[in-house]
Parts: sequence; C-alpha cells; structure tokens
Amino acid sequence: MKVLSDKVRENIDRIIQYFLLFMLYAHLGWWLEVIIFYFQTHTFVNRGFLMGPYCSIYGFGCLFITILFGKYRDKPVKLFFLSAIWCSVIEYLVGYAMEIIFGGRWWQYTDANILNINGRVWIVTTILFGVLATILITKIEPLLLKFIKKIPKKFINTVALTIAIIYILDTATTSSFVVGARDKIELINNNDCTNVISDHVWNGVRGIIKK
Repeated sequence: MKVLSDKVRENIDRIIQYFLLFMLYAHLGWWLEVIIFYFQTHTFVNRGFLMGPYCSIYGFGCLFITILFGKYRDKPVKLFFLSAIWCSVIEYLVGYAMEIIFGGRWWQYTDANILNINGRVWIVTTILFGVLATILITKIEPLLLKFIKKIPKKFINTVALTIAIIYILDTATTSSFVVGARDKIELINNNDCTNVISDHVWNGVRGIIKK
C-alpha cells in the first residue's frame, strides 16, 4: 500500500512539475511575441489568446518538445529539425482550428510573399522555433527543473493550484467573450485580429466589474 502511495505521489509531483513548466514556457512565449510585435509596430499588445501574460500554444508546444525530444539533447542537429517540424505542425493546426472555432486569425504570414503555407506558417519562424527549442532543451529546461526541485513541495503545490485556478477561469472567461465577438472577428477577414479581441475581452471584463 505504501509502494502504491509513493507511486501516486510521484505521479502527482510529475504532473505538477509539467504544469509549472507549461506555464513558464507559455509566459516566456508571451514575452517573445509582445517584444517582437512591439519592435514591429511600436505598440504594446497582449499577443496571447487569453487575458493573462501567457501564450498557451508556446506552453503546449515547448512542453511536448521536452517530453518527446528531450532524449536528443546530445544531438542538437536532429533536435533542431525535429523541433522545427513539430512547432510548425502545431502552429498550423492550432491556427486553422482557431479560425474554424472563432472565425479569425491570431497570427498570419501572408505579408511574407514567399515560403509561407496559407499564411499560417513561415520558413523564418520555423527556423526560429527550431533554434529556440534547441536552446530550451539543452540549456534552459535543466536550469528550470533544478530551480523547481529546490522549492519546498508544499509551497510549489500551493503556487501550482493557484495558477491553475486562475488559468482555468481565464480560459473560460476569454473563450466566452471571444465567441461573443465572432461577428467582429469575421469582419477582419484574414488579418491579425489580436487587437480587436483584446479590446473586446477587456471591455467585457470591465463591464462585469462595474456590475
């Protein structure tokens, strides 16, 4: 019974560890998007789908990369190509799914006249993702794991639970507002609809707070 309990506890600790890595990757991805967009437009825009400072697609993409390709840590060339392909597939499928579900695009590469596929993926970002994923697995992930393991379990469990509740509420609230803004999104056509969605969501939140 004690052995079973230890295994269950070990699995729970692993799930919490993966969740925290997911949120850290999502947050780092959000900063990457915001900084790149700022240099392009000199405007601060929340580049994530949700209200909080995180891009879930980066969280999921990076987490699965570390799980699937972590064994190639000592083979950086193979790691680069596998990560680049994986990230591009995820970017394309998620972009397409969001267009179907919500009626708009959160990113598009149609301005890049060459080497893009339906405006959803672009060779430049594919290469960038491959480089970043290689750095992530070989350099960043080991440091993050060491940092997480040094934090007391009770504290890390409380932090993980708090973040999870916030993330779930954010996802539910934002999805509701975005569905409500579908007509506005469709009017934008194939352009980046991040600004319109961000304004609509925050206006909706302010309306709830005032009530």
